[in-house]
Amino acid sequence: MLPLSAAYAIQPDQILLDAPIGIAVFDFDGRFEVVNPSYCAIYGYSEEELLGNYVTMIFPAEQQQRVLSLHQKFLTEGGVLGGEWQVVRKDGAIRQVLTNSACVVGRDGKKRRLVYVTDITERKAAEDALMQQKEIYRAVADNGHALIWMAGVDKACFYFNQPWLTFTGRTEAQEVGNGWTEGVHPDDFQACLDTYVAAFERREAFTMEYRLRRHDGAYRWIIDEGKPRYDSSGVFVGYVGHCLDIHERKEAEEKIRRERRQLYAILEELPVFVYLQASDYSVRFANRYFRERFGHPNGEFCYQLMWQRDRPCENCPTFKVFKTQKPEHWEAKNHRDGRVYQVYDYPFIDEDGENLVLELGIDVTERKHADEVINHLAHHDPLTQLPNRRLFNDRLTQAIAASHRSHHYGALMFLDLDNLKQLNDSDGHEVGDLLLIEVATRIKNCVRAVDTVARFGGDEFAVLINELVTDKAESTVQARNVAEKIRLAVAEPYYLKVQHNGEAATTVSHWCTVSIGIAMFVSNEARPDDIINSADIAMYKAKKAGRNNIQIYEPSEPL
Repeated sequence: MLPLSAAYAIQPDQILLDAPIGIAVFDFDGRFEVVNPSYCAIYGYSEEELLGNYVTMIFPAEQQQRVLSLHQKFLTEGGVLGGEWQVVRKDGAIRQVLTNSACVVGRDGKKRRLVYVTDITERKAAEDALMQQKEIYRAVADNGHALIWMAGVDKACFYFNQPWLTFTGRTEAQEVGNGWTEGVHPDDFQACLDTYVAAFERREAFTMEYRLRRHDGAYRWIIDEGKPRYDSSGVFVGYVGHCLDIHERKEAEEKIRRERRQLYAILEELPVFVYLQASDYSVRFANRYFRERFGHPNGEFCYQLMWQRDRPCENCPTFKVFKTQKPEHWEAKNHRDGRVYQVYDYPFIDEDGENLVLELGIDVTERKHADEVINHLAHHDPLTQLPNRRLFNDRLTQAIAASHRSHHYGALMFLDLDNLKQLNDSDGHEVGDLLLIEVATRIKNCVRAVDTVARFGGDEFAVLINELVTDKAESTVQARNVAEKIRLAVAEPYYLKVQHNGEAATTVSHWCTVSIGIAMFVSNEARPDDIINSADIAMYKAKKAGRNNIQIYEPSEPL
């Protein structure tokens, strides 16, 4: 007895839909639970008309009670339930069907009957006609593609049509009896014989696949379907069967298996992680890249393996994919080694109809680091690592917007070193660079972390002081105090250590001063460029006033 889930694994939804035979599942009470299109076509009912109704509806009234009793006895006691039945279509037409049953167990633990149905009305009529019109049948049989054989009650074959003889390249005399078995591939012979004999003894139809030797010596895969024959009075008279060359189909199946193996090998070698995740977050498949970085699943859940969580996160992208059946992409960090992955999640339905998520992960750690480096280089001075003019302008724009909201003043300082050229000329630019680095450090130590110190190039620096107070006079005093602190810090002596070409390090002493111009701003009364120009004007005033001093821009001064 098969569990129902196993039966469904053997008969996936697509096969159920495309199956040329009728398939149905009944519960213990005889109600339809599943029907495929072929089953509906046999009885002339739609799926909606059958589901939930009783199987007795398709039988003549005088047989309905017996049918239900046999059905329930089969589910209770087991045994065999199948064979030929007379049924009534929706339009009242009487049809002959051949059925076979299996007892299956659903996920709820209840027994059900799985039924395979073939409409044999026409075939029965053909069999009756065959006995009376043998020559007509032979003419028809010999002009088709099917390899047809017939056997008597002794199991021995007495007839092979012309396509069979043409295919094998043998005469009917060579094939009759058990001669035909000489062409069966040795590896398939015993299974072929066992299937034939077992079905014959039970008077059951059978289908089997085996390799049969063609006239050129090549073995070809064929599908052989045999059915018991009865005369018009219902007496068993043997079997009739037909075979079709399915070699190309078998090769296609083998090709699919080969391609699956190749796909698996490719997935194993991909430099990205690939895994299939079930709705319970268990890992159904994980490639080698995944296993090497996150460990073997061994029943663990992906959120434990990868992200070190105690439970799934209902806000995570993977959960959304299960819910919406739409792709998601996101970025995540591996808790094991801190590496960053760009993760792509895709909804995926396997051949059993189960909803899964296919997840691909690309290691972007180096790229992220490179992006951060590039972004830093684009916004910072490479010598002092201070923000450059571009980043400073962005922060000035933000400071103006913040001032507009809070009505607090801000101050922009423009600084120019007074004695850098002499140092470059006397001791070289390498020493001048050391001085610039030290000056940057001293300026930063004079302001708050929320303020911005930038280098505009050469010996020019800028300082942005945010969020002073709402009173302009008091804010100006605060800004001047900061500027004075910077001026005094810059004026302290410098002792710069220099080493040339492996020689012993030497110390260069230097004194440097700074000229500082300050422009105050509030709200959005002035544009960023205007504020910078104002501070620049004030700085040149400091230069003209003898350097090493602080000047504050007055609005009455021309820009």
